[in-house]
Formats: sequence, structure tokens, C-alpha cells
Amino acid sequence: MLSPRSLESYRQMTPAQRLRLRLDLSRSAWAAMLAGSADVVSRRFERLRQQNDERNSLLCEAFRMSQQQVESNLGKPDSAER
Repeated sequence: MLSPRSLESYRQMTPAQRLRLRLDLSRSAWAAMLAGSADVVSRRFERLRQQNDERNSLLCEAFRMSQQQVESNLGKPDSAER
């Protein structure tokens, strides 16, 4: 969590300054992600793919369940009409 001071500083930045900050942080993150032997980097990215697949699977399941709930409620009268 960012401190109120950091948040305020971020809010006062121009879009160009925020973009520059994001790019700088991304560069350093990529440097860390690519550090190590080819095997270590490969395992690191495989783990990220697994985590993304798990997260996507959970989101798809939640969307599917939500859609089913919406479809089951379409034929029901609104509580305001009762």
C-alpha cells in the first residue's frame, strides 16, 4: 500500500511522467525476471504461465456461474413488481 504522500505525488504527475515511471519500473522488473541461468529463467516464466492459467480458469468459472445466475433470473419477476 502506498502512503498518502506517495499517492498524492503520483496524482500530481502528468500522464507522461506516470508513463515514464511505469516504463522505468518495468525495465528493472524485466532485468530481475531475466537474471540467472536459462533453466532458472525458463522455470520462472513457466510458473508465471501456470499462475496466469489458474487465475484465468477461476475468472472463466466465475463468469460462467454469473451468466447462469443471470439467465436463471431472467424469467423471474422483479421484487419491485410484487
